[in-house]
Amino acid sequence: HLQAISYPSWVAILVGLAFRLAGGIHAYIAASNHVPRDRYPWFAKLHNWILFFFLVPLLAALLIRNLLVQPFHIPSGSMMPTLQVGDYLFSEKLTYGISRYSLMFGMGPSDRIGGRPPKRGEVVIFAFPAEPTIDYVSRVIGLPGDRIQMRDGRLIINGVMVDRQPLLITDIPHQPGETLYMEHLPGGVVHPIIEVLGDSSRGDNTDEFLVPDGHYFMMGDN
Repeated sequence: HLQAISYPSWVAILVGLAFRLAGGIHAYIAASNHVPRDRYPWFAKLHNWILFFFLVPLLAALLIRNLLVQPFHIPSGSMMPTLQVGDYLFSEKLTYGISRYSLMFGMGPSDRIGGRPPKRGEVVIFAFPAEPTIDYVSRVIGLPGDRIQMRDGRLIINGVMVDRQPLLITDIPHQPGETLYMEHLPGGVVHPIIEVLGDSSRGDNTDEFLVPDGHYFMMGDN
């Protein structure tokens, strides 16, 4: 049902409407006599605040991601025990310079700009040559000109077997039946590796590979 409004209430409503109407007319007259908008300081313009709070952080994030550091998620166990499945990490980019796949969508320069070549033993992130949209995380095992081979589950570099020592007491997480070793690469890099299937599984005996100029041989720690 409808409820009647008493006389005093109508008076209050009419006063309020009159006040709002008078305020709107006054604001319009005051604005028409004010200085043009282009004379306002930069911080008094709404679009400048939109640029400052939205576009500037977006551009900064794009520059950081393409030129400085990039986040990655580890989806597989190929780098265990060094990197575990599900680990998040940031890759620093300027060490090796900027190249084609350093930038998003492969929009980087075809020739590498700045940086230094990778060193043996460093963990690197690179575009998979057969499918550049896929990123791989591996350790640099072979440098240009090296000869790489697996023989009875042991890594051979330039005809010399890489030394490894069992880790009997360790806090590195692993499953029963898996063996942990500390591997000593040429050049002094020492890092843990994990042996899951023993030394007689697929891939434990290979041909000898010669690393071409401008290329590197990668292996996971698992």
